[in-house]
Amino acid sequence: MNWLTVVASVLAALLTGAGGAAMVNALARRTVTKVEAVNRLNESTLEWAEQLKADAAGARVEAAEARREAAEARREATDARREMRAIKLEAEELAAFMGQMVRWVQSPDMSMERLRVLVSQAGPLNGLARKMEG
Repeated sequence: MNWLTVVASVLAALLTGAGGAAMVNALARRTVTKVEAVNRLNESTLEWAEQLKADAAGARVEAAEARREAAEARREATDARREMRAIKLEAEELAAFMGQMVRWVQSPDMSMERLRVLVSQAGPLNGLARKMEG
């Protein structure tokens, strides 16, 4: 603003009387407006900070739940690997037994009675599989 305009406005306001009151009101209102703006800004900032705190608390809860789920998934995976190793060992034992049975059956001096005795004595249920059942 030009200084000449300011001086002319002040002189006009002083000469009319009511204009001076208007100028004082305008200046006072401007100060109040600044204070109100600062207060509103502070309130908005506080609301924003509270919302951030709530969001952070929610994120912490979700992260804790995700950690619990991940730990449970790791335990389940470990159990599944352990079970698969046991199944693999049993399958290997059964495959070996089946191979042995084929050799017994193909043996020229094997009888049905002897095969029954060998199967009952050496079958997989007398080995690892029986241990896993109990």
